Amino acid sequence: MKIIKYFVCFLLLLLFKQGYSLNLGLPDQECSELWKNNHLKKESYLFNSASADPDKPSNYKKFYETSMRAKCYKEWTVLIDMNGDDPVLSANALMDIYDLESIGSSISVDVLVQINTKDDTGIRRTHIFRSSEKWDKNKSKKYFENYSPSKIKSPVIKILPEKAFLETNLFEDFLNWGMQRYPSKHYMVVYWGHGEGWTNSNSFDTPGGIGINPDTKYKLTIPDLKKSLKKGGRVFNFTIN
Repeated sequence: MKIIKYFVCFLLLLLFKQGYSLNLGLPDQECSELWKNNHLKKESYLFNSASADPDKPSNYKKFYETSMRAKCYKEWTVLIDMNGDDPVLSANALMDIYDLESIGSSISVDVLVQINTKDDTGIRRTHIFRSSEKWDKNKSKKYFENYSPSKIKSPVIKILPEKAFLETNLFEDFLNWGMQRYPSKHYMVVYWGHGEGWTNSNSFDTPGGIGINPDTKYKLTIPDLKKSLKKGGRVFNFTIN
């Protein structure tokens, strides 16, 4: 199996072991059980399914509603926040999306990505589907330097305005959104982007921090990250492994 490499200066990997929700609780049924008697099998996460047509976002909404995803749970939900709003990182982020699409989501795992690139086309939240095409090892970073986010084949769930949130609020919102819409027994959270080391200052001119955003002139400090994780996961009781 190919190992996916994340070309990042800062990578945060956390495993949340799901207990019971403070407000919601885990749904009564596992998705694999709920879907036994309908068409929602692993083929539903292939690009050639109607739900993955990026030109028809209404198809994904229909897919989501038909799957009753919020009413069943999976083993894992993977939430990846990619802050690639940078000429260097943007190509790396799109290359990693391509890698992720060689594996995709499954009946037991959902992979969700929030990605911001150098293009001023909005911040995309995407449900990663699996490509039916063979992964091409010869597609280098240079290939993705001219690759547009609109070419991501996995269905885009929603697009947020570039400056709608400060970075800390965007991260918290992504966690809350993902955990509520895609409940699972376990969560993996990846914060992807440049890092400049420890600081407690949000000033764009002060060295340090992560998630440095040239559009908003804002960044996350390590204390911010701690608060975001606590607030972002507040709908659940979880332990961090």
